[in-house]
Amino acid sequence: MKDLLDIFSIDFIAIGIAGFIYFFFIMSFINIQRRFPKSKTNNEKTQERNDGNEPKKE
Repeated sequence: MKDLLDIFSIDFIAIGIAGFIYFFFIMSFINIQRRFPKSKTNNEKTQERNDGNEPKKE
């Protein structure tokens, strides 16, 4: 019985650590995407057009 409890406690510790790392990874990934958007959204392009500026063509 004691061996079984040892195995379960190790499992719970591993699951807790993995869950924490997973949660931290998702939060940092969302923050990185918010900070560095890949390209302008359609709303920003239409806003530039409404202001009288053509969207810049690289």
